[in-house]
Amino acid sequence: INNLFSKQYWLDTNITYDKTRVLRDYLINELEIVEVDFGSFARKITSKFLRTKSDEWMIDFYKRLLDQQYLWSERAYSKGILRNKPIIRLENGEHIAPFNDNGKVQVYLPTETKSEYNTVKRILTENEKSSKFLKELGLTKPDLFAEIREFILPKYQTDNPAKDERYFDDFEKLLRGYESIQSSKREEFVKKLADASFIYAVKNNDTEKRYLLKANQIYFGDEDLKEYFSSYPVYFVSEDIYEKFGEEKTKKFLKDLGVEDKPRRIKIERIADLSWGEKVKYVGYTGRDISEIDYKYEGLDNFIDKITLEKSCLFWKLLLKNIENLSSWEAQEFFRGERKWFYKCEQRECFEADF
Repeated sequence: INNLFSKQYWLDTNITYDKTRVLRDYLINELEIVEVDFGSFARKITSKFLRTKSDEWMIDFYKRLLDQQYLWSERAYSKGILRNKPIIRLENGEHIAPFNDNGKVQVYLPTETKSEYNTVKRILTENEKSSKFLKELGLTKPDLFAEIREFILPKYQTDNPAKDERYFDDFEKLLRGYESIQSSKREEFVKKLADASFIYAVKNNDTEKRYLLKANQIYFGDEDLKEYFSSYPVYFVSEDIYEKFGEEKTKKFLKDLGVEDKPRRIKIERIADLSWGEKVKYVGYTGRDISEIDYKYEGLDNFIDKITLEKSCLFWKLLLKNIENLSSWEAQEFFRGERKWFYKCEQRECFEADF
């Protein structure tokens, strides 16, 4: 009463319209004593005032507001005053209005993991009636895909992103988004994730350091690949991710993004290095260039340099893994590069790839 109304005392609560109408009218009309109801209280409260109250007080406050809908509901011609008052306590103890002046929501119900959005202090949602008020007010859990788009992906689309204390929360949300997104939107979502450096990885010859990399820079660290790349530097998915989220579903997620379980065929685009006489065979005397797409097999030179019978068997095992899901024609194409040129019309031919 001192903070909000600059008064020291309350009059006796037995002075009511029903019990002592004459006295009540005299006090209000003649002595001009203010009668405080929920409405006048609501108009006076501030964040400074609410921060002094305990969580238990806030829960009781929310419970009582269930019966005061005119103070917080949105009606055709008026809005409850509390919609723009800082009545919502956040997890950090600060207070915020549920909606801004334009009616846009500013705070959400808490999620299973930490959110980049402002969320209601979790303990205030654990009481049934308090939680009911917050939901009837119009608060919901934040949209997962909006949070991914606005807050999470931008963190990992920069050069050399850093792993912070929210990294595993971020990964969990990306994984949950992947598992729950509509099939019609999955391809676009996967493409965006594949272009973000958010996968925790370790270098095979420097296991002390960890890096955040894109899917196409990383391999799964199974025993065959560790043996194949033993003398060639590559990055493997960190075991920390499997321990946190489970190996089976994590591998399915990362494989769809482009993490590989077999050596990659690396594309090389270039202008064909041909002699003048050889170029004449393709483009006559036009002087035009001949373009080439060639391929290397990552780590092959280092691996074959110290070949043994066991390594030979491992190599064929991995090579077969590259083509096991291809048609016969596609499997043959896997071992070929392509040369293209224009002479009267666009022409092309295949040649044995570098590897």
